[in-house]
Amino acid sequence: MTMDVKNTPVREVEHYVDPTPFNPAVTEEMTAEQERYYQASQWKIMWWKFKRHKIAVWSGVVLILFYMCVPFAEVIAPYGANNRDSMHLYAPPQPIHLFHDGSFVGPFVYGMTSEIDMETLQWVFKDDPNNVQPLRFFCSGAKYEFWGLWEASFHLVCPAEGGTMFLLGTDRLGRDQFSGLVYGARLSLTVGLIGVAISIVLGLFFGGIAGYFGGWIDSLIQRAIEILRSLPELPLWMALSAALPVTCGPVWIYFGLTIILGLLDWPGLARAVRSKLLSLREEEYAKAAVLMGARPKRVITRHLLPGFTSHIIASATLSIPSMILGETALSYLNLGLRRPAVSWGVLLNEAQNISVVTVYPWLMAPVLPIIIVVLGTGDAPRVVITFMISFFPLVVSMTTALAATPPELIELSRSLRAPSFREITQIRLPYATPYIFSGMKISITLSVIGAVVSEFVAAEKGIGYFIQFSTSMFKLPQAWAGLVILVIMSLVLFQLVSLAQRIFFPWSLPKGQK
Repeated sequence: MTMDVKNTPVREVEHYVDPTPFNPAVTEEMTAEQERYYQASQWKIMWWKFKRHKIAVWSGVVLILFYMCVPFAEVIAPYGANNRDSMHLYAPPQPIHLFHDGSFVGPFVYGMTSEIDMETLQWVFKDDPNNVQPLRFFCSGAKYEFWGLWEASFHLVCPAEGGTMFLLGTDRLGRDQFSGLVYGARLSLTVGLIGVAISIVLGLFFGGIAGYFGGWIDSLIQRAIEILRSLPELPLWMALSAALPVTCGPVWIYFGLTIILGLLDWPGLARAVRSKLLSLREEEYAKAAVLMGARPKRVITRHLLPGFTSHIIASATLSIPSMILGETALSYLNLGLRRPAVSWGVLLNEAQNISVVTVYPWLMAPVLPIIIVVLGTGDAPRVVITFMISFFPLVVSMTTALAATPPELIELSRSLRAPSFREITQIRLPYATPYIFSGMKISITLSVIGAVVSEFVAAEKGIGYFIQFSTSMFKLPQAWAGLVILVIMSLVLFQLVSLAQRIFFPWSLPKGQK
């Protein structure tokens, strides 16, 4: 029995010595699970890590659903992308119902009656409760050419015989918005894939050469990359897109856009590949391959590049959203795709006039799939949770705000032929500001809730650190720590918005709060 510094007895632990002689040829036995892990390929390990990230898995499911529209757009869409209905110009969305007069009917929409408002000279559509139009599934509808090869008429869902089914409304020429979104996914989503393929090829080629050989080759490629990265991205896109001949068809314009986006995106990946190869070429296995007589092409492609495949995949994935947004911006500005080609940017081109959007808000429908796809393939899929629970209250408040202006003032401004900008800033905005601030407060609160919830799912950084600190410092359960942080952040942000409204927009406050 031994004593420590405080003269308290310390129990000695018996030291065990294995009497069997040491045999270096004996291998340690592994369990079946350990053997399965150590013998797994790189792709299988990446798949296991991906499955553990729940939000990434759900983002992948959403993206798969979107990309399923690419090969089967004709089957999913109830109408053709450019089919017009002259009797339903700017028709509002028709919601799907299940019950009529208290009885279950199944999926159906109400028919619409239309008449012209003689004061505003606009079509006014109203639901007709007596006209129930059940939806048809796996049916024969509008004819189309499947992949441009053969004629077919099979659709996943069709309107009733002689009826309509405008789930997201129509535009100024009576074209169905939902069908346009489905067809538009084919071009908007494949632009990112083809552009990224071009970017990967160029990035791996130039980055591999610069990182492996170094010297004047590396310096030359780096100077070219610096020149390309110093140019402003959007103006360069616009200049190159405007240089495309107007007489080119939609297919050539599409390929021209993808080539432009791919040619301007490779410098980032090339620099990442170069930095990796500069370190990996000094590894022993790379030097051994060179000493065995392997050519530079084989050393780069078979020994160096596979060492950071996961990094290449991540860089390529993060490049897809920027290319989708690039095509959308160019098409929105009439510098990219044009009708009869249909993309999400082409559909948004109909929403350039803010006065039209205030009257027909469903023309902004293409914004939602763009945001979902960009967030699903972006750098932080956790933002999807925050966005999905905070976006809709703000949209509702903005829509309510734009409709809050008294109709008499709007008619007076239009009778005086006031410009649209003056109508929005001097007439609509004063009435809309209280609703906008209310929506901002609700959205900020829900955004904080979404951020805390997402950090609970994967507490790796940001708020997750504070949650871990609170649980260890104050001995609080994780749920209580997250709730405390949620309440504090919500109150602080809520008060900041209220303070900004009180200082900069005092006229938007109710009379009792001024």
